[in-house]
Amino acid sequence: METRSKRRRRLAPEFPTGDTLGVVLSFLTADDVVGKELQFVCKEWLNVLRERPHAWAPVQDFRGAFAPGLRALLPFKNALSRVKVRNTLLLWVCANIGRIQEIKFWFIRKHNLALVSSLFPALVDLETRYCEDVTDAGLAYISRLRLERLDLSCCSLITDSSLDNFRGFPLRDLSLYHCDRISDGGLARLSSLPIQFLDVSGCHRITDAGLAHLAPLPLKRLFMRSLNQVTDAGIAHLSSLQLGDLDVSGCRNITDEALARLSAMPLERLELSVCPKLTDSGLVHLARMPLKQLALCDWPQLTDVGMANLAPLNLGGLHLVGCCKITNAGLMRISAKQLRVLLIGDCRRITDAGLALIPNRSLDVLRIEGSSVTMDGYKRVCKWKRD
Repeated sequence: METRSKRRRRLAPEFPTGDTLGVVLSFLTADDVVGKELQFVCKEWLNVLRERPHAWAPVQDFRGAFAPGLRALLPFKNALSRVKVRNTLLLWVCANIGRIQEIKFWFIRKHNLALVSSLFPALVDLETRYCEDVTDAGLAYISRLRLERLDLSCCSLITDSSLDNFRGFPLRDLSLYHCDRISDGGLARLSSLPIQFLDVSGCHRITDAGLAHLAPLPLKRLFMRSLNQVTDAGIAHLSSLQLGDLDVSGCRNITDEALARLSAMPLERLELSVCPKLTDSGLVHLARMPLKQLALCDWPQLTDVGMANLAPLNLGGLHLVGCCKITNAGLMRISAKQLRVLLIGDCRRITDAGLALIPNRSLDVLRIEGSSVTMDGYKRVCKWKRD
């Protein structure tokens, strides 16, 4: 019976000297390739092997076995700076084919963060989405890096103390989306960082007091969807920020007073969907903003009066999905000179007649599902684009 070591010795000579992929495969046997270790890899690597006969010949059972991206990466290995990986094997491969500056993980294990720190000292961009195994101890491994962008979305085990590891980082972008254990104390630990984009959506422990810690940050974009403990007082803490992009969708306890607090900001994009305590009257405060995109989806309280309050705005995108009280008359009130995106799905009181009255012939996106607009009305808009 042939031993594992003999199989390895038999495979290794098939790979030319200096062949990075060959070096990796020389440590594997055919059994390894088709076993559990490589079950989460993609067919793109199989294509690579088919183009490299010296690698393909000894392991005919590779089918469907290898990981995404290597086929595209190998020709550019000297300039490689970005890669997506799913397992430890790929980390070792990437460490040998370029000076990696960006890594995207999906469902990676916490011990691999130690490898990241040692193998990629030039790393500036790290994404670890949905890595539920990552803990505070795992993040401590990357404290020696100089990250500029970090995405920890849905890493549900990390706590406020983990953010101490990022002190001194030149961190510009940070996503803590649905990191359920992050609270006001975590935001306090960010106050000295040069963060320009922050996403704390779904961090339900954050309160008004926590938002006060964001005032010193040079934020340009802030996403804080579904923070149900945030009220007008919390929005007031943000009034000194020079935000261009703000998403407070699902913050169910903010009122028209919050919009008054935001009115002095240079906002170009504002998401206010699913905010049931906001009213038509509050939209008056938006008229002073240089808004280009506004989302008011699922506002059953929005009427034609509110639409009239938006008349001074020169919007490029308007999202009104689920605003069931808006009629053709309300749609006519908006300035449509620069409008490129219009979403009116489930606006059942808007008909072909209302859509035809919009004085714009350059809509790039129009969503009408669930409205009373027919295909004839939609085709007229399409005809505008062809003219």
